[in-house]
Amino acid sequence: MAVYEDCARIVLNTEKFCEAFKTCIKNEYDSGMLASGATDGGRWAVPILDKFKNGWNDGEQSAEMQQQIAGALGWLAHRASDLQMKPLFEKIKENESGFSSSEMQLYHDAFAMREIYQGGKLGTESSYEIFAPSTLEEEMASHSASNCIDTNQSETLLAYMWRREFIELHTFTQDNRDIETWVDKFIEYRQSFSEDLREYIEAFQNPDPQKMERYIYGFNHYNTEDEIIQFVRSIQRNQPYEHIDIDLAVEKAENQSQYAQALRKGYIFISSANDFFTGKMEKDQLYDILDLKEKYRHFVV
Repeated sequence: MAVYEDCARIVLNTEKFCEAFKTCIKNEYDSGMLASGATDGGRWAVPILDKFKNGWNDGEQSAEMQQQIAGALGWLAHRASDLQMKPLFEKIKENESGFSSSEMQLYHDAFAMREIYQGGKLGTESSYEIFAPSTLEEEMASHSASNCIDTNQSETLLAYMWRREFIELHTFTQDNRDIETWVDKFIEYRQSFSEDLREYIEAFQNPDPQKMERYIYGFNHYNTEDEIIQFVRSIQRNQPYEHIDIDLAVEKAENQSQYAQALRKGYIFISSANDFFTGKMEKDQLYDILDLKEKYRHFVV
C-alpha cells in the first residue's frame, strides 16, 4: 500500500506520465489502493490497459474505465513490491531459531506505519484507509472513543459473530461426514484468513532489537538518505522536492535500500505501462519488463 501511494506521488508530480494515468489516480485513487493489496492481480493489469487505451484516446473516459485503469496501476505497484521483497522472505527460513518469514513481513508493516506514516500522525491519501496514533495501540487507548465501550467484550462478541458467519460458508467441507474432520478443516481454513492484530501492536510498540536487526537493518530495508525516498517523503509532507532529479534518483535506487528498489521497480513498471498505453511500446515488451510468464499473456478482459 505504501509503495502504491509513493508511486502515485511520482506519477502525479512528474512530467513523464500521461494525463490519463494522472486523471485515473486522482479520480479513482481508492481503486488503485484496493488493487495494491490484491494478490496475484498483476496478470490482469496489461489486459485492462490494452482494453481501454483506444477508448480513452477516443474520449470514452467513463468512471468504470478510470477505476479499472487505476486498479491496474495499483496492481503494478503490488507486483513491484512483491518482486523486491519476497526474495528477502525466502532468506528467513521458518526453522531458523527465533525468526520467520511471516514475522518479517509483520515487522515490515509495523516499520512502514512507524516511518512512512509517522505512527499514524500522517494518514493515507485515501478517504477510507484511516490511520491514527491509536491504530496500533492496545485497545486503541488514546482514541477518544476507547472508554465508551468495553473492548474485551466487544472483541469476544465480534469474534463469535465472525465465526458464525464463516461457518455458514461451509461448502468447503460439505463432503466431510464426521464432525472432527469438519472442525479440523474449518480451523485450518479460518487460520489462512486470519491476522492477529496483537502481533502487529507488539511489533510496533515493543519491537525486538534482534528482530529489527534481522528483519530491517540487516537487509537495509529503508534508508531516508535515498533520493527516491526523499522525493516521495517531501511530496507527502508538503515540502520542496524540485531539487531532486527523479530520473537520477531512480537510477541510483538500483543499489540502495530495499524500499528504494521497490519504488524503482514501481516507477519502471508504471512508466513502461505508460509507454504501452500511449502507443510507444508493444505488449510483449511490457510483459517482459513485468516478468510475467507466458501463460499469463493470453488473458483478456
